[in-house]
Amino acid sequence: MCKTNNAKNLHSYATVFQNLMKPIERSLHCIWKNCLIKRFQALQGDSKDIVPEGLTSEDFTATLLNAICTSWMFLFLRQDSTPILERVDFAVLALNGEKDLQVQPKENLSAIQAALEKGGNKNSTIKEFPNLNHLF
Repeated sequence: MCKTNNAKNLHSYATVFQNLMKPIERSLHCIWKNCLIKRFQALQGDSKDIVPEGLTSEDFTATLLNAICTSWMFLFLRQDSTPILERVDFAVLALNGEKDLQVQPKENLSAIQAALEKGGNKNSTIKEFPNLNHLF
């Protein structure tokens, strides 16, 4: 009976914690989105040459923000994969293109290498390809 009560209490505490975190997550997401909006607005003068034909700069910015400012993307960008990589005990192949605009190749590959080494993984190949982007 004690175990059941403890489990119920733990579940209740977890539910309360999750409910308390929801507005904090929403607030952080709003702050993040507002920062991106300001950054895009500052870059609008520089983005005229990359705006697709038929779209205004404002429409293009709104399209980008809608794609980027999702809850999933917010959580994904906050994810720290270092502790996971430190526990990987099998062969790893990590590849980036030097012209990658979605991931900073040097920083990304260095961080992967460091985490694998810290975890004792000696079976990894880390490579940056010249003149290639995220899609290779």
